[in-house]
Order: sequence, then structure tokens, then C-alpha cells
Amino acid sequence: MATYQALPRRFYERPTIPVALDLLGCVLRHKTRGGIVSGRIVEVEAYLGQGDPASHAFIGRTERTKIFWQGAGIAYIYFIYGMYLCFNVITRSGDDVGGVLVRALQPVEGYHLCKKIAARGNHCSDQRPRQADARPGYHPGRQRARRDARRLDYCPRRAPSCITVAGRVGISRAKEAPLRFYQSDSVYVSRAATEVRFAGNRAEAKAFLRRQPLDITP
Repeated sequence: MATYQALPRRFYERPTIPVALDLLGCVLRHKTRGGIVSGRIVEVEAYLGQGDPASHAFIGRTERTKIFWQGAGIAYIYFIYGMYLCFNVITRSGDDVGGVLVRALQPVEGYHLCKKIAARGNHCSDQRPRQADARPGYHPGRQRARRDARRLDYCPRRAPSCITVAGRVGISRAKEAPLRFYQSDSVYVSRAATEVRFAGNRAEAKAFLRRQPLDITP
């Protein structure tokens, strides 16, 4: 059996894009009252803080966004569209803050429990088998604005053999920026079609992104 342990804070104390890419393949594991639910992270989006108009941190420090300046490794969970809890982790490199949205998990443990929680919370608009796991950032835990992500367990990652780099989903600003990353052959990723910019292994994806001018000005 796999040994689960929290990722160290230094994992998150890096620029947002490398953190997002390195989260792919990790298993996110959470203990609920009904049992353990876990899933392998197969899709993420990077949000680059005050330089990114699609990021909640773009407007600077407010009562809602001050969480970005409270330290790397904090889980930022918020409710959208009256349907979804979005699970993010805060990143930080020097004075630069950002966040990674976990968009989709491939179920590992507790799949039926996850479906039960989703149905009870009326989060599931489609009863196809994979829909409970392929929603934007669905997280079956309690709705909380702040949580230490290091209290959630992660399995050492198993890097996807191929990662697709594409535009982000469900936003109106800077959506063309190549900041959505997903396991290319996974059936659990979001079904929304965005422009695919690159596909290759992790090292190749990182090299591609280093060469890209990220024009995400408002």
C-alpha cells in the first residue's frame, strides 16, 4: 500500500506554474466522517496572483483575498455558482503570490462515498459515472475559506507520461493563457474545449512554458 504524507511547505514556496505541474499525479486524500475519499490529481489550473486578472489576488489585499498573504501551503476553498466548492492551494515565491485550482481527480478511494456526498449537496448535475470527479475543483469536505493544505495527505506523485497545456476554463479574462495542465490520456478531465498549446512529458512542458511570454494583462 502507498504511504501517504503531507507535502512540505517548501513544495508550495515556489512559483505557481512549477507547483501546478508537480501536483499532477499526486493523490489528494481526505478523511471524512463517513470514511476516506481520495483521488489522483489529473487536472489543474495556475493563477498568478496580482499579475493575473483572472486571479482573486489580482485586486490586492481585501478581507476575502488576504489569505494569499498568509503563507504558502494554505488551502483556499470557495463556493461558486451555488453548486461547486473549488479547492485551491496557495503558492508563494518571494513577494509573488498565486494559487493552483485542482480541477479534476481520478478516484482512488471512497468513490461511492464521494458520489453520495455530491448527491446530498446537490452538486451533481449529471449522473454519469465520472461526473462526480470531473467537476471544477470539487472537494467533498466542509466549506471553509482557510485550511492548511499540509493537513491533507498526499501520496508521492506518479508523473503522467504526457501533459497537455491549454487555456483555462470558466473565466472571462486571460482565458487564452496556457495555464491549464492535465493528464493527456485521462477520461476524468474537464470536457470543456480550450485551445491546446502543447503536449509532452513534464520536463518538456516546463521547458515549453519557460519559452512562453505570458501576456495576461487586463
